[in-house]
Amino acid sequence: MGNPYKGKWKGVGQYSSTIEVDFVFSEIMCKMRMKRIEKGSVTTYTGLGILFNGTLYVSRIHSSEANFKPIGGIGIYSPVGDTNSFYALWTSFRIYDKLGSGVGVKKSDHDIFYEGQFYIQYYDVVNGFKSFDLIIDEINEEEGISLLNWSSSGKTCLRGIGMKDEENMALAWGDPDLAWEIVKYKLAPTNKSKMNGWVSNLADNKIMKEELLLINQEN
Repeated sequence: MGNPYKGKWKGVGQYSSTIEVDFVFSEIMCKMRMKRIEKGSVTTYTGLGILFNGTLYVSRIHSSEANFKPIGGIGIYSPVGDTNSFYALWTSFRIYDKLGSGVGVKKSDHDIFYEGQFYIQYYDVVNGFKSFDLIIDEINEEEGISLLNWSSSGKTCLRGIGMKDEENMALAWGDPDLAWEIVKYKLAPTNKSKMNGWVSNLADNKIMKEELLLINQEN
């Protein structure tokens, strides 16, 4: 059986005429193009996703350019067995076909696992090792939404938004001046031609929902 997320999707219900999405995969990573139509105007998005434990997590950004490659990408944080460290799996718009890794270690005392100050080191085959100071600030405890700020030598390098999903955190990250959105897509349990999406962004720290219907499955 192929990847059930591959292909073209459209909005259903209240989104029936407003959303069109295309997912193109390379192994567990995917590129996404999305069109949203509201009040006669069209907004396009470009996105990057990772399929992790059956759920598709996507980092997306407004873009009118089909080949837009901002500094940024998608990441997943997962605990490594203790209360002070996590493992990172990530990819970026500029090295889309390669997965990076990383380890974060908490430097501050917080009861909430994904909150506080961390030291994190990332690795990818193109750029090697890079280290940052990371601050995670949970801003919506009920919906599990956090703001993330990466810095080096006291200067902010990257910003992002994270969404908790059970013990993991999915995050959209990148250029501090861009309005990143994090999306969780999950197939409907009884109909693999439908899926639900949960969205949050840096401008509005609440969860919004999307409903999509498959219109063209890729082989």
